[in-house]
Amino acid sequence: MLGIAKALLPWFEQHRRVLPFRQDPTPYHIWISEIMLQQTRMTAAVPYYERFVAELPDPAALAACDPDRLRKLWQGLGYYSRAANLQKAAKLLCQQYGGELPADYNALRALPGIGDYTAGAIASIGFGLPAPAVDGNVLRVFARLYNDDADVTRPDTKRLFTARVMEEQPADRPGDFNQALMELGALVCLPNGAPQCDACPLSALCRGRTAGRAEQLPVKPAKKPRPVLPLTAVVVSGPGGVLLQKRPDRGLLAKLWQPLLWEGALSRAQVADRLADLGLPAGRLEPLGGAKHIFTHKVWQMQGWLALTDACALPGRCAWVTAEALETAYSVPSAFAAFRPAMVSAAGTGSVLRHRTHLVLAAAADPDTLQSCLAVRRAVFTRERGIPAGIETDGHDRLGVGYDHFLVRVDGQNVAAMRCHRQGDAVILQRFCVLAMFRGQGIGRAALAALEAHYTGQARRILLDAKCEAQGFYAACGYRPVSGIFEEAGINHVRMEKLL
Repeated sequence: MLGIAKALLPWFEQHRRVLPFRQDPTPYHIWISEIMLQQTRMTAAVPYYERFVAELPDPAALAACDPDRLRKLWQGLGYYSRAANLQKAAKLLCQQYGGELPADYNALRALPGIGDYTAGAIASIGFGLPAPAVDGNVLRVFARLYNDDADVTRPDTKRLFTARVMEEQPADRPGDFNQALMELGALVCLPNGAPQCDACPLSALCRGRTAGRAEQLPVKPAKKPRPVLPLTAVVVSGPGGVLLQKRPDRGLLAKLWQPLLWEGALSRAQVADRLADLGLPAGRLEPLGGAKHIFTHKVWQMQGWLALTDACALPGRCAWVTAEALETAYSVPSAFAAFRPAMVSAAGTGSVLRHRTHLVLAAAADPDTLQSCLAVRRAVFTRERGIPAGIETDGHDRLGVGYDHFLVRVDGQNVAAMRCHRQGDAVILQRFCVLAMFRGQGIGRAALAALEAHYTGQARRILLDAKCEAQGFYAACGYRPVSGIFEEAGINHVRMEKLL
């Protein structure tokens, strides 16, 4: 026994992070937070946690939640079986424990989705019971403290380290002790050979540091290479919005929604044939680029396509989805994040007509409209890019003599601004800013259509430099790439064109 609690607990009191589930550490809150944090970084998990417990504040609400809504709340966290197990456990709690988590380690351990670590965290932090909570952080800390090069993935090593944790754990503060170990591993005793030993409260007790081996610990076997599965994802845009396909009820990403997905790296002709077989002939088929998603045991290597169709056929397990429904009702896993801009744009087709969208040309003699354009751009750059209000950024707030300024109003509200200039037979769209709350409602698409209508007869084409991540949106609006990828201000762009 090293006697680490005496140094560790005061350090924790001084350096602990302020987290919502620590502010109100009920057993339910600890349970939800620990399940989320199993495969998700803290910074990413906290907003999900806050939304989740606001809508589902107790086990009874979780048990009664519609499964589709539960998957939507979980969207972006991945490993969706965690959400399903949460609901299974919540139903058992309502049936067997009056809707409350039991104050017993073994009873907690028996609930679906709760393993040794999670049961120990709930028991010690939520109920103040003496119990171990040994995760990867704790294994790393103890491997270095004891200069132990045993394989930490082996069950016997975990049992040994768990016994050491319990030897060190003070009976009167089991929850604080377990949290302090987790915090030490997350903030100081870092993975991948980078421990901050000079800042560690246990450095004087650390045998690994004394031996000069802390950076080499813990010991894990080399990971086996994951098999790579080539896939083709097709975002279909039609009169009803974007076509989504529901995945099988069992297996990977069960019951979630996705664009059309086929195994293999299909050619343009093969994609067109597959769509035609589904009753969805593509009037236009544009590449969306590649994307990779890494799962625990495999890698998806995807090639994306955007298909524009006038057909309304509905293949099996599919639905035509509007932008509003995509945002609120349909759970699309993060595996398809690279194609989400194209899905949002495609979904917007079905919702634009619900809004009264107006494009106003701001002449130089109309300073009020010009200032409205600039205010919209300022809102985008300050709110969404973390730029303090009032700071001029790269000329975005200058009037731009010789430019045409446009303001987009939806139902009387200013929601977007554009700036263009003429160059020969072309109009260059230099700035296009849309407030985030309107991006999923087809406003960007409607604004471009109005802009194109304004210049029809005055110019032959519209050119713009699109960020690569927005290429799918512009492709859905009929623009095509006319250059390779180039870098501007550290961001990859591609020049795109549409003939008028």
